[in-house]
Amino acid sequence: MPEHTVDAQWTVSDLAERSGLPVSTIRYYVRQGLMPAGQRLSRTRSIYNQEHLKALETIKALREAGVPLTEIRSHASPDTDASSDSAVAEARRNDLLEAATKCFLTAGFAGTSLGAIARGASMSKATLYHHFSSKEEIFMACAERVFHRLYADIWPAISQAQTADERLRSRWQAFVESFADWAPMMDLVRGLAIGNRTFSEEYLRLIDTIVAPLARELAMLDAGLRFDGDAEFVSYIVMGMAEAGARALNEERHDADHVRQYLERILAVPPSRAPDA
Repeated sequence: MPEHTVDAQWTVSDLAERSGLPVSTIRYYVRQGLMPAGQRLSRTRSIYNQEHLKALETIKALREAGVPLTEIRSHASPDTDASSDSAVAEARRNDLLEAATKCFLTAGFAGTSLGAIARGASMSKATLYHHFSSKEEIFMACAERVFHRLYADIWPAISQAQTADERLRSRWQAFVESFADWAPMMDLVRGLAIGNRTFSEEYLRLIDTIVAPLARELAMLDAGLRFDGDAEFVSYIVMGMAEAGARALNEERHDADHVRQYLERILAVPPSRAPDA
């Protein structure tokens, strides 16, 4: 890794090279409040320094240790450059994302203008640009928000579950119950990813937010589950089957218990049982 310098001033691309993380991931961490934003030089250009690199190295180490982003965020150092009305700014940002999500899901990406988003959020385009630099950036933040909500409400139940089987069932329940919220956004991101490198990278990163936890749970399942290959590869297969099952459930072709049972039979997941004496 290149030597750290006290007075370093790096572009986001420089920071990505030094940290070994994609630019899209760095921007995601900033938007999620996991690390301070760079010093903005213009509407589209910011600079970063050694403190940003240290923050990324910490986040990277915690993620590799399996610490969820929600927990990392709760311990993140506040941005000392943030204004005293940061709570108000965050509320306005959420209003903007709420309005933008409705616009994108109604009119699609191409059919949504920045003006329409600003009107929907009851703000000027100048205020919109204070939060985001482009329509693409707004769209990615909307998608991240939708997928973050997928498990947010049931995280306490997942974290307290005693076995991988129980955690997988909790994730399945959340997947089904929030289908109407995440499926339209999934379809939109998936369509935009075709032939567009930026959206393709975002789509893969969003998929990873679902697949990575599944891979950890599958790797920890007890000896009753046997499959050839690595857990991450199998988790992609499981996600595809789960999405198909959720769609069948949404169309009222099956109920949740039957779909879950089908998935368990395919994977040969052992039924829940009392621990051996």
